[in-house]
Amino acid sequence: HNLGHALQQQDKWDTAIACYQKACELQPDSIEAEVSLANALYLRSMLPAEKQAHYAAVNYDLGRKRKLSGDLKAAIEYYRSSIIMNPDKAEVQYHLGLALQKHGNLDEAIVCYQKAQEIEPDYIQAELGLANVLYTQNKLSAEDQARYAVINYDLGNAHQSNDLKGAIEYYRQAISLQPGLAEARDRLLLALQEQENLKIKVSFAKR
Repeated sequence: HNLGHALQQQDKWDTAIACYQKACELQPDSIEAEVSLANALYLRSMLPAEKQAHYAAVNYDLGRKRKLSGDLKAAIEYYRSSIIMNPDKAEVQYHLGLALQKHGNLDEAIVCYQKAQEIEPDYIQAELGLANVLYTQNKLSAEDQARYAVINYDLGNAHQSNDLKGAIEYYRQAISLQPGLAEARDRLLLALQEQENLKIKVSFAKR
């Protein structure tokens, strides 16, 4: 379906859609080929309305998988496709913001975090994401730095048991905002040790 994407970029929609359909025939189990076809059909106003919520969710899931594998560019595309089909999901806006932030698109990330907050005013992760970007731009007051450092620390603790990678990110951000936050340093060290232990266990399991 890479050829289909290239044709789509050239505005050759009919040929692109035909390519995606062929890819689906050749790879009937490929969810990415199916989604590429659905996204193209949507952009041509050819995707049935009752299927749009489903494919918005599938785009979001693919975006998260690509982000976890380190392919931020593909993740951003999937998140954008999800939002085009269903713009009222705060979680998707937030994750697009995260991906854009990691990719260095800070101004776009800010817009996404703000949209997430508009949809869900109590969405603490979106508020925190916005604060973290503002900090990197030297636009966060010392008082807010201290407050958001504690929030990052608390979220790190909340993620420790089921999302070690996420917890480590929160602890690192807490320390960045408030270098003197000893509790965050201690927790980060423990989390990194646990992560290393898990890697060793996986390595032994593969032998």
